[in-house]
Amino acid sequence: MMEERTLMQDICEVVQLANGSHLSDDFWGNATPLLERLGRRLDLTPVQTMLFAVLIELSDDRKIVLKQLAEFLGCRKVELLNHAADFEELIRRQLIRRRRSGSAEPDTYRIPKMVLEALQAGKKFTPPPICGLTIDQFFVRLGKLISYTSQQEMSQTELAEELQQLIDRNQQLEFCCRFREIAQSLHIWDTLVFAQCCNLYVNNRDDHIGWHDIEVLFDDEWAARCEKDALLARYSELFDLNILENAPDSGMFGNREAFRLTDKAKTTLFSEILIQLQAPRNRKELIIASSFTPKKLWFNPGEQAKIDRLGLLLEAERFNAVRQQLWQNGMRQGFACLFYGSPGTGKTESVYQLARQSGRDIMQVDISETKSMWFGESEKRLKEIFDRYRGYVRDCDPAPILLFNEADAVLGRRRTTMGGSLDQTENAMQNILLQEIERLDGILIATTNLTQNLDQAFERRFLYKIKFCRPTFETRRAIWQTMLPSLKITEVEELSRMFDLSGGQIENVIRKYTADYLFTMEPDAEQDASLLDNLYFYCREELHYDSATRKRIGY
Repeated sequence: MMEERTLMQDICEVVQLANGSHLSDDFWGNATPLLERLGRRLDLTPVQTMLFAVLIELSDDRKIVLKQLAEFLGCRKVELLNHAADFEELIRRQLIRRRRSGSAEPDTYRIPKMVLEALQAGKKFTPPPICGLTIDQFFVRLGKLISYTSQQEMSQTELAEELQQLIDRNQQLEFCCRFREIAQSLHIWDTLVFAQCCNLYVNNRDDHIGWHDIEVLFDDEWAARCEKDALLARYSELFDLNILENAPDSGMFGNREAFRLTDKAKTTLFSEILIQLQAPRNRKELIIASSFTPKKLWFNPGEQAKIDRLGLLLEAERFNAVRQQLWQNGMRQGFACLFYGSPGTGKTESVYQLARQSGRDIMQVDISETKSMWFGESEKRLKEIFDRYRGYVRDCDPAPILLFNEADAVLGRRRTTMGGSLDQTENAMQNILLQEIERLDGILIATTNLTQNLDQAFERRFLYKIKFCRPTFETRRAIWQTMLPSLKITEVEELSRMFDLSGGQIENVIRKYTADYLFTMEPDAEQDASLLDNLYFYCREELHYDSATRKRIGY
């Protein structure tokens, strides 16, 4: 007896027949028996089965456009437009997702990961049930619906319809009963905002919701603008019904652009859920200020003055006084600083010393670690970083410094054309970073080697911008003299004049020199001359490495 073929084997055969077929009569004649057999297993028509199979073949690309599908089939795009109803059915069945693009860009499609996993396991994909959910299952489902909208795979109208079904079919839950009672008095836009606030409170433990968390719900710019105006002016029904209030920045100041559910709303809605927002935080990711070793740094005179001024501002008493004055004048209280310039000029070490002097711990972030292969995951990680930092600002006194070290990847000029998912991810991360700087309540310092390609939007957002230049002759001379006092004045002068090294490069040279000297431990004059030759050699080595790598810095 012949072994039954797997779903993926049948899909593979459909793909082979469809490739370059032009959807000709010969293709349909040869493929129809297979499409009908596979369609019965998937509960799809032959046309839907064919489209679904080819989309699976192209699923490595998470942004499939109809042009790609047409090229694979060897047909015109207009022929696929004739099957719009079949695409809609695949979307309704949640077998494919559609991302709606702007008027200038085509819509894109993708196969959800859980659909592929079901097929690989030999099972027909069945959407998860939405009836009879537990409270935990309900909020998992709500979070997914909102994520589809934030990724432009579901319109605000579709989200509203799905949300109503989810609420109506789970009236066994106290939350759904209370939510429906309140939503009856709300405009549909306010209802979506209400749902997002509940989603973020339960799923993310987020009690400080900004406009960037809300605007993802809207694909209509006019609707988004109207809703934003209503929230900022507090004439939304959510305020009148005592559901929403403005969130404080750090327990002291109100922020009209940040929102949270009121205590009354939380008591009414979440009787089935135990939520602890103020649980003790794990501070292992903070670098303690006292752990930094005091270190003498050398700067050119202009840079030194700016760093000294910033150091005074970060002193706790002065910092709080300045923030209160800004708040009274209706200005943002956060401080975003940019340290930029050539490698080895002391940017990162300056942050460490400022932290040590002001007694502020550091939450250090490696941007490269936030990047993920999964669409939307990088943006989520970046938001989580700022959510955690806001928690530290609330819990720590004085507020720590959020350090984005070597942040070149998100500070460069934004892409004007979308060349792929990487470009989209980087642009999305930049937009999130810009929004988070706007709502910042604390201290952000970003370091970058970028000197020319910094995006103008970031230039405006950073209150303090300090350029770290390579040291002048006088500064190099001071570094050599202080770090290696055994050198003669004439040797210091010659080294400073011959080698245009940064402070970090000079330190590297002296470390190699010291290690070499300690290794030989022969103090005679001839050996001293040899070590001096090594000093010159190490300087040339540093310069050669810098010239070989400088072209790659900051792209």
